[in-house]
Amino acid sequence: MGSIKPDFGRTLSSAPNALRPLVFSTEQLPTGEQWDAWRAFMGEAIELDISSAPSSPFIAEHALWDFGRFALTRAVLPAGGPVRSWRHLRRQPLDHWCLVLVPRLDGGAPRLYLRSLADLFEAHGNDSRVISLYLPRDSLGRIAAQLDPVTGELIRTTMIDLLSDYLLSLEQRLASCEMSDVSAIVRATEAIMIACLSAGGAEEIAHARDGTTLSLVERARRIIRRDFFSQELSPDVLARSLGISRSGLYRAFEPYGGVRQVIQEERLAAAHVALADPERTESIVQIAERCGFGDASGFSRAFRRQFGYSPSQVRAGGAAGHRAGIPALSTRSGDGCLGQVLRRLHA
Repeated sequence: MGSIKPDFGRTLSSAPNALRPLVFSTEQLPTGEQWDAWRAFMGEAIELDISSAPSSPFIAEHALWDFGRFALTRAVLPAGGPVRSWRHLRRQPLDHWCLVLVPRLDGGAPRLYLRSLADLFEAHGNDSRVISLYLPRDSLGRIAAQLDPVTGELIRTTMIDLLSDYLLSLEQRLASCEMSDVSAIVRATEAIMIACLSAGGAEEIAHARDGTTLSLVERARRIIRRDFFSQELSPDVLARSLGISRSGLYRAFEPYGGVRQVIQEERLAAAHVALADPERTESIVQIAERCGFGDASGFSRAFRRQFGYSPSQVRAGGAAGHRAGIPALSTRSGDGCLGQVLRRLHA
């Protein structure tokens, strides 16, 4: 498979606490393996296909910055190559929002798209540079549910153009950022997104919608995120809270891997945040219990399956001041790197 590199062809800050991306590249692979390697790497988020087998090298690079509350990625692909098609995974366990910015080679206004990984989506193109921002649904607060009707290419307005400019500027300046800048970047990014998307039309649409039309899944997720710490939270309890049958609840969550899986993912994400906080003094067992896990060994196994490393590694990383307590990825191939980051994002 491809290789993981510490930089992305730009001058990075030489400070010891520089904010460095994780970069995946196909450049060092044999030409005949490059496309398959790229397809496998991106398979954590989307399914890729291609109109015809590349007859020339498919040299592509993907840079990923993990901010804990969101992830920013930049993909650089061969210009003028074969048309690529992509679709969201049919059994996508994530419901993150994804803002996709496509700069134009001619210097014109970039195109900005808003998508939910939970929705079925297919498209095609041969863009050579794509910037994507992944963030949990709840990161957008009160406007999260209001954005569902406006997914797709966002109509250009002053505020949408401002959001595009911000994403471009953020991506260009990350090379000089340091770890101490992360909290401020997170706050600024979330505030700008809420302000621009609200002004861009979400609130007007929301005023025309009755609050009771929130999707069943959205209402269920709100209850899960409110009560995940309770060991009593179960599909039965959730179904009663929603006033629906258990079979109806199971059907609604089938595309997300099942309601039990979603409950567990919320608990694990909350535990990850707590373990990475150097100010938290509870033991790993206590944190597991606070996040709804009654069995410490079961928690450790589930945590490792979800994130690819142990709770103790996160605790050690947080104490050492590493980014969000995240241990360094040991893989050289890039397998699972994108998926690991997306799964641990937490609002």
